[in-house]
Amino acid sequence: MEIGTLVICNSFRNPALLAKMADTVEEISGGRLILGLGAGWNEPEYRAFGFPFDHRVDRFEEALEIWDLLQTKARITYIGEHYELIDAPFEPKSSQGKLPVLIGGTKPRMMRLVAKYADIWNSVGDLDEAGTASKNLDKACLAMGRDPETLVRSVSRRS
Repeated sequence: MEIGTLVICNSFRNPALLAKMADTVEEISGGRLILGLGAGWNEPEYRAFGFPFDHRVDRFEEALEIWDLLQTKARITYIGEHYELIDAPFEPKSSQGKLPVLIGGTKPRMMRLVAKYADIWNSVGDLDEAGTASKNLDKACLAMGRDPETLVRSVSRRS
């Protein structure tokens, strides 16, 4: 049985810290973690905790770049607009090789990020909505040079 998050808001933690936390959970779970990540959407929650609401997807994209580098390198240096890591260590690596990442979203930019970085995509809504979004995701995958069949898909139904 796998365990996971659906989804952790990237804006609430530094992506390198989140990666370290996730690898710890992955280790104690015996390699069963799927990490669900998102750009966030609930502005009142951001305001209540003092997090900036602007440039959420920009921050998320940088976080995904960092996450991808941390999964493949022992140390990384990354200078972005929102995050900076200087010779940051990241060992040991996931026992799964690369920790599976789940990303939700249906807007075009998020679909491109899913196509580039995700192992699993989650849609929210009924099956018709998910089917339409899945076809759009196929197009995003092909535009990124990714075989759409390599992306696992899931649907969370609204109650």
